[in-house]
Amino acid sequence: MGNHHIERFLNNLAVNKQVSGATQNQALCAIMLLYRYIVKREIKGLSYSFTKREKALPTVLTHEETLTIINKLSGKYRLIASILEILKRI
Repeated sequence: MGNHHIERFLNNLAVNKQVSGATQNQALCAIMLLYRYIVKREIKGLSYSFTKREKALPTVLTHEETLTIINKLSGKYRLIASILEILKRI
């Protein structure tokens, strides 16, 4: 298996399997370990770069949505949520 096959495998992980950069890095390290200690050959000239995924923006409640939820709570849960909502504004 040459560099071309390794690059194709890693690209397949990124494109078809849609794994994270950390998983791609782990796969690359495992392949390099296999070659270094089992095959007894270094991988040289591998041209591979990890894909970067766009970061998803978190879903955030509006102030009105937060108050609607707090108003439906009761007892200690309403107290805790109210305190957290107050602290958020500070």
